[in-house]
Amino acid sequence: MIGHHNEETTTKVAVLMATFNGEDYIAEQLDSIFSQVGVGVTIYARDDGSSDSTISILEQYVKSGKSINILSGIDGGGTAAKNFKELILNSDVDSYDFVCFADQDDIWLPMKLKTAVDIMCQGYDLYSSALTVFSSQKGSMSTLKRKVVFKEYDYLFQGLSAGCTYVLSKSFFAFARSQISDNRDVLDTRFSHDWLIYTIARSFKYSIYHDSSSKILYRQHSLNVQGSLTGIQGILYRTKNIWDNWYYDQIMFNRNFIKNTADEVIILDAMQSKNILFLIVNCLKFRRSFLECIALLIFLLLRKKYD
Repeated sequence: MIGHHNEETTTKVAVLMATFNGEDYIAEQLDSIFSQVGVGVTIYARDDGSSDSTISILEQYVKSGKSINILSGIDGGGTAAKNFKELILNSDVDSYDFVCFADQDDIWLPMKLKTAVDIMCQGYDLYSSALTVFSSQKGSMSTLKRKVVFKEYDYLFQGLSAGCTYVLSKSFFAFARSQISDNRDVLDTRFSHDWLIYTIARSFKYSIYHDSSSKILYRQHSLNVQGSLTGIQGILYRTKNIWDNWYYDQIMFNRNFIKNTADEVIILDAMQSKNILFLIVNCLKFRRSFLECIALLIFLLLRKKYD
C-alpha cells in the first residue's frame, strides 16, 4: 500500500519503521516524522503481526495522502531486530539519498533529519546522535550518548548509539544490505541490528559522525524492547545478557559481517579461546571508558571460570 510522495523536496530520505502493537504512540511518531523540515520523507513500515489497531492507523495515514509504503506478505520477523532485517532487505529505497531507522514510539524534533543530512553532505556515511530519554509516566528527561570517544576496536565489543538516531548514506546502506543479504542464513532472533550496522561501518572503514546534540525524544514505557538501560534496570538487563551468553554470542555473530582483517581475527580468536592476558593488555582498545573495560574483563573472567 503506497501513499503520496512529495516530489518538490530535493533531498529524499527513506525511513524504515518496524511496528508491533504500537497503537498508543505511533500516531505521534508518524506526525513528528512528517513534520521534518527541509527534506522529503517516505516511510517504509513493516508490521510484525500486531493484534491492536497499528495497521489501521498506518492505513489511515496512507488514505490521507501521507507517503507510507506498508510492506506485507514478507516472511520473517518475530523480534524488532528481525523486523528491521526484513525492512532492510525488502524496502525499495534505491532512489533515496539517505536511509534511516525509526522506532514506533519516539518523537522526532523537526530538524532531526535536516541536521543529519547537512552533516552527512560533508562526506559521512553513517550519522548517529545523542538522544533525550523521556517518560510521560515519570515526567523525567535525560540525555544519553552526548559524547562518544571512538576506540580502535570498540565496534567488536559494543554498539554506537540507538538505531533510531542513525542515518545512512545511499552507498553505505546498499553495502550494509548486501552484507546482511549474503549472510542471512546466520541471522537469528537475538541480534542487535544497530550494533551490527555500526560494526559493518567501522570494519569496512566507512566514515562516521556522532552528534553530541539530541534531536529525538526517546520514549520509555513498559513495552519497550530495550529502552535506555539506565540505573538498576540497565545493570540487571546487561547482567542477564552476559550471564546467558547474549553478549558473547553477539560478538561472535557480528564476525560473520566484518572484513576479518588480521587484527580482527586475532582479537576475536583471543576472545573465543579465552586468552585473558591478551585481552587485558589490549582492553583499552576495545571499550570507550575505563569502567567499561573493567566490566569487560569481569565478563571475560567469569566466562573463563564457568564455561
